[in-house]
Amino acid sequence: MNNFDLTQKTHILFGAGEENHVGRLVKEYADSCLIVHDGGAYLNELLERVRKSLSEEGVSFLELSGVRANPLVSKAEEGVNLCREKQIGFVLAVGGGSVMDTAKYIAYAVHCEENPLLLRPDTKVSHPVLPHGTIVTLSGTSSECSNCAMIVDDRHEPVIKYAMSSTALYFDFSIVDPELTYSLPKRQLASGAMDSISHALEVYLAPSEEEPLMEGYMETVIRTVLRYGPMAMKEPTNYKVRSVLSLCVMMAYNDNLSNGGIIQDWGGHGIENPVTATYNLTHGTVLGIVTPAFLRFTYRKNPRPFVNFSVRCMGVEASGKTDGQIVEEGAVRLEDWLREMGLPTRFGEIGVTFEMLKPCAKLAAPAGAVYQLNEEEILEIYKMCL
Repeated sequence: MNNFDLTQKTHILFGAGEENHVGRLVKEYADSCLIVHDGGAYLNELLERVRKSLSEEGVSFLELSGVRANPLVSKAEEGVNLCREKQIGFVLAVGGGSVMDTAKYIAYAVHCEENPLLLRPDTKVSHPVLPHGTIVTLSGTSSECSNCAMIVDDRHEPVIKYAMSSTALYFDFSIVDPELTYSLPKRQLASGAMDSISHALEVYLAPSEEEPLMEGYMETVIRTVLRYGPMAMKEPTNYKVRSVLSLCVMMAYNDNLSNGGIIQDWGGHGIENPVTATYNLTHGTVLGIVTPAFLRFTYRKNPRPFVNFSVRCMGVEASGKTDGQIVEEGAVRLEDWLREMGLPTRFGEIGVTFEMLKPCAKLAAPAGAVYQLNEEEILEIYKMCL
């Protein structure tokens, strides 16, 4: 196990109605606030309650609307300029992962004199970062409790999706009310569930030696999502089911003692990100297409965790089978689950061709901190997804 430096900063407020206290929470940090959201009609009632809560606490506010999926630097910079011009003291995200990541960028960039996109875990942050919080309406990305923000620089060609990462990006508070996810379209619910499984796998598949604590933790998260995802599709207003999924999302991508000191790969995300950013697709949906192929191809580099995933999470019977047969059956079972959730399993189902994928392989390479997939290997994985 490697040395590690663990920071757990975010104050999590979990449960029904917790968003009604947001004004008091913001007031602890500032008297002014920028509310960041996507402008969707589904937010109308929630935003009214947020405005009311802020006003009752004497917190003035402005709003930045129109954040899209695969959030853009150009939109985030609008928020940065607003905060600078109006001397706003707090950034509040109301929405899903794209809104949360936009708010993180804004909070970090307001007083930053360097390129914010270059923020990495080892970056020394010497400037003030605006306090920032979130009200979560879509579970999936884990941005509510992570130190990461994914954002697309649309100011140049080709567009590039950047991963900003630092303890400076942790939210000061995150409000997680499972009831706020009831109105999600089923495709978004399913994509979020796949995203959380993928986050767990990026840690789980990396170590070559047994890591019993982390492996048991991640296996439980994955099995729970596999079970509760279809239940949420059938019973969208079941509070217990939504609560379990909301917790799984945070547990799947949250630096904690279970994965302390364990190297992580993130090759699956590295292969997926250029496709999602270039063609403005849904993150979890593309992960669902890429992940089974990633399993089939990459297991040869390190069979142990891939075989364990297939047996312990996907329920494959290993007796009398080769590693390749076990992993293949695990990938097939994952694809069956994706179809049950209403998600595609091939690029052709979403109109993506091999020619469209060729430039993405160049952008993705090398993918992964452990497996270091090169451009040719990434193209092979893409071919398996057609």
